[in-house]
Amino acid sequence: MHITTTPTPTAKPCIRDYSELVTTVVPEAFAKLVPLEELQRRLSEVAREKPHLAEETPLYLKNETRRRAAFEGAHLR
Repeated sequence: MHITTTPTPTAKPCIRDYSELVTTVVPEAFAKLVPLEELQRRLSEVAREKPHLAEETPLYLKNETRRRAAFEGAHLR
């Protein structure tokens, strides 16, 4: 759901849509459990099925990739 109804030439991510993506469409628990390739595939499906979330899916993938990189090898410390 967007506040403005006029189309913009370059769509910008919306925090409300990102919240919907993270809480209901692809919950964080799911994102943490599946391999990164599967998450990328699922997010590309979401972007095609729900065009209003297309700007937020790359952010979600980037954030999850960054989170995994931060914990890479943490069990070895």
